[in-house]
Amino acid sequence: MDFRLPWSELDPARRAAPDLEDARERAVAALKRKRGRTASGRELAERELRFLVWTALGAWCSGWHDPVRAGGASLVWDGAASVGDDDELTAGRVVEALEDWQAWLGALRERFEALPADPDGDEVDALVHAGRELLPVVLERTSAQGDWSRTFANVMSWYVQACGRANEDLSELIATAMEGQVEPGVAPSSAAAQALVEELALALAVRDRPPFEGDALEAWWAVRAASPWGIPTPAGYRPTERDAHRQFIRLHDRPRSTVRADAMTRALVRARYGAKQRLKLDQGLLREWLEIALVSSDFTLRRGEVTSRDGDERYARPKDLEQRLAQVLADATDDAVPPMSRAARVYMDLGVLCPFSDGNARVARLTFDYVLSRDGLGMHDATPIFCVRRWAHDTSEPWRFQRVLAACTGPS
Repeated sequence: MDFRLPWSELDPARRAAPDLEDARERAVAALKRKRGRTASGRELAERELRFLVWTALGAWCSGWHDPVRAGGASLVWDGAASVGDDDELTAGRVVEALEDWQAWLGALRERFEALPADPDGDEVDALVHAGRELLPVVLERTSAQGDWSRTFANVMSWYVQACGRANEDLSELIATAMEGQVEPGVAPSSAAAQALVEELALALAVRDRPPFEGDALEAWWAVRAASPWGIPTPAGYRPTERDAHRQFIRLHDRPRSTVRADAMTRALVRARYGAKQRLKLDQGLLREWLEIALVSSDFTLRRGEVTSRDGDERYARPKDLEQRLAQVLADATDDAVPPMSRAARVYMDLGVLCPFSDGNARVARLTFDYVLSRDGLGMHDATPIFCVRRWAHDTSEPWRFQRVLAACTGPS
């Protein structure tokens, strides 16, 4: 369950301390349900542990179980082999791995903050310096075991986000740039390390930004039409144990504004009432929710071009904006398509269409929740859905997003 979260969601300074005792109790309960200690039984128990710890603590902890030999950073957990015969000892090992993961993120935060600012604006030099400083940290952490370069790719991606040079995950780009230059299980020589960080810095500095210079709305419309919508219900479909959307409001909206959070909660209640009553999803219903969420009726259909929050994509105003809005809302309740796929599609639709002059991100969340609630579904965790940057022009985005929802949703 590696959701490629941005550093802002991993940074321990931006989260409350985790309730590790709750994680321990859930781990013990899961192990008692999975009594088999054969090889397959240990694998099943470990998968259950991963799921329950994630739902208890949130997506930020998804790296606690990835050992360094496999490109992770865990020095404690080693996959199914860490599931022992003694449930209490195994649960204690889970908590130790979570503490280790939390400490690793904290250590990275200190490293990122210690790196000097870039007064001259030379991005390549700044990235080379960061690579020189962070590569030894990763090699020390991993002892150059296994696929240590994957760990380094993640750390560099987080640093680039932490210092404001990117909004998206760049680990795959970094991993690709390192191909052929590193050997699993072998630390690079000083000269090879220098060449590696210089290559990475150049690859990061010359990447396309913004990634798409055309009209991202029309690009999305083409991607939308060509994409398969309809993933099967995943195996092991688990009921949700908490209201993840309301928790998201508490953790993300309330720190910004109590008024905003309270208004969004009321709008969410209204949206779910509409889902339960199966009210027609149309512009009028969206306006009703948005008036509650904004505590105002001072909004209209947008009149001009808009850009994404980070400014990396622009969305022209189509002449048929109202007709397209009507189409995406009708498609959102087309029962011929599975609800998870409809929810993913309408969330992307509204995020790109940006139909209103204000509140588009909130109305996209409300509509997404309406579609799930209408079919009796909820979220285990909203963070991988609402906090991950998605590109409108990327032809693989619909498939990836539907896969995320397959892990993040279940019967409510």
